[in-house]
Amino acid sequence: MLDTPRLRRRELSARAVVDQAAITTAVQRRLSGVQLTTRIDDPEFQVPADPALITQALAGAIDALSAFVDEPGAAITVTVHCVKTRPAMIIELAQRVVSVEPELMGQFFDVGSTVHPGGASTAVLLAAAARIVRAHGGRADVRRDDPVGCTVTFVLPQSMARLDA
Repeated sequence: MLDTPRLRRRELSARAVVDQAAITTAVQRRLSGVQLTTRIDDPEFQVPADPALITQALAGAIDALSAFVDEPGAAITVTVHCVKTRPAMIIELAQRVVSVEPELMGQFFDVGSTVHPGGASTAVLLAAAARIVRAHGGRADVRRDDPVGCTVTFVLPQSMARLDA
């Protein structure tokens, strides 16, 4: 967490990114009873990314949201939008079970936050995920959803240049 990760980039398809994260989180999701649904608008769209780190980031975020919902039958939805006009892969992870207080939004990716619904470990997982995505030149955001839930968004650029904020 303290060092900038050394990236070993290669071209990864949207399908590969989602599939690896799903495989990595399968046991934890099965034990907790949390379902994962996925939608990818262009499965072959590619971004240059470090496969191990991106898998760790996405899997960590899925695990964090699973800890939020923590009830059998709950679902996390992973949606990937591939934007060709401003080439980027937009990965959204949504949970519609737990309400997230407005004051948490500013601390969502803060490793020191103690107010996460899933506990302190979710803060670490989400902070690490955001740091990995930013190291790839991307962005990490979160928004509250009405009436309940939240969506975590990771944006990975298709080029090596950093995305504008």
